[in-house]
Amino acid sequence: MQKVMILDVYPDNSNKSCKDTGGGYGTSHDYGDSFFSSFIRLLVRKNVSFPPLYLPYVITHLENQGLEVNVEMNYHEEFSADYFIVISSIIAHELEIELIKALKKRTDKILVLGAFARFNSQLYENAGAKVLKSEPEIYLNSHSFISLFEGVETHQTQTFNNQLTLPKPKWDKLIDLYQCKLGFLSFKKVVPIALSKGCPFSCSVYCTYPLEQGSKVRVRDIDEVCNEITYIKNEYGIDNFLFRDPVFTMNRAKVFEFCESIIQSGIKIQFAMETHLKLLDEELIQVMSRAGLRLIYVGVESSSDEVCEEQGRYTIEHSKQVEMIKLLEKYKVNVKIMYIIGFPSEHKKDYELNKKLAKKFNPLYIQLNIFTPYPGTQVYDSLKNQVTSERFMDFNQSNLVFAHKNYTKEEVRKMISEFYIDFYIRFGWFIKFISSTIRRIKDGLYGRS
Repeated sequence: MQKVMILDVYPDNSNKSCKDTGGGYGTSHDYGDSFFSSFIRLLVRKNVSFPPLYLPYVITHLENQGLEVNVEMNYHEEFSADYFIVISSIIAHELEIELIKALKKRTDKILVLGAFARFNSQLYENAGAKVLKSEPEIYLNSHSFISLFEGVETHQTQTFNNQLTLPKPKWDKLIDLYQCKLGFLSFKKVVPIALSKGCPFSCSVYCTYPLEQGSKVRVRDIDEVCNEITYIKNEYGIDNFLFRDPVFTMNRAKVFEFCESIIQSGIKIQFAMETHLKLLDEELIQVMSRAGLRLIYVGVESSSDEVCEEQGRYTIEHSKQVEMIKLLEKYKVNVKIMYIIGFPSEHKKDYELNKKLAKKFNPLYIQLNIFTPYPGTQVYDSLKNQVTSERFMDFNQSNLVFAHKNYTKEEVRKMISEFYIDFYIRFGWFIKFISSTIRRIKDGLYGRS
């Protein structure tokens, strides 16, 4: 039996690094430079970890094709394999190139997967690897892995398959290796899953999700998703799920169908997802809560209307945002609001407005990202002459990597640190945290790990 070794390397730092976030380019957060930032960094790193979503499906395909598969995060020369797969990202790019060059001394059977390599393939091809430019979990459903090394060139064309059909994912090689956890949702094991792919919103000028998945929303068969959830519960004893859809509630009818199927089946799960506040209403929130929704990520990005308009980001007015957050909490759904600091047109007054309204929204969690012009997006093309970093690994949403007209790199990091302190060191937040913790204990969420 021929062997495939999958290698997924990460920076050796204290950050929370994930290659599935940031539209598949990856993110590596360090939360600023204060003592409080260090505490958040440690807390998040210990409680958040999961692999790229496509990986368990790729393993299934490879094993179904009669290949023996192993997965490692560190490369050793004594590793023996007929083929090597390298997981790409922007946050570990230089490490991945070094790895490919080391592997090239042994073999030319090297394949690179992932969104960053798909849209920046020349970087990896120059190092000596082949790049799969299609979605791997879909491509390998109908193509031979070995044929990729036998002169077949169909993999060199970027495609988005309309038929979003996936096999039952093999998690046995990944759960312990990646730890699979999302402490914001539960202290039990949590695995990622998807109901849909694709995002049509105009913020694609800077966001890589439409780049990675296309602008057309593709929804999986509801029975397939429910069967996958049941399989994971029965096979691995896991009943907590993180939906990785860019916008989970984009197709309202399908979300209703999914939630009703879960409710009627009697399957007890908890799940987290990400969406836009403008795509929510009380009826939808209620049925999602009954199905097990306990955590929602929403990208406010900026509270400045001018900044949002400049970047093609549209949402609902601030008063409606407050109402929707209270409505979510009414149905026992915790909220995590995500902000971007350092949009090209942002001024200090916009930053101060974000701080002010964050406390007014008062969600349970916030997340701050530094604006990053990703290669492949329109904003990168417009800012590439202002890029100040020579390393792609610095493009991790924790560094200012271009010459901002109003901020220095040091100022932005200080602003991030101040924002976290200003938001979390408050009596109003502490009361909400205690209330949420009591509810989680009452609901039995601190069960087996």
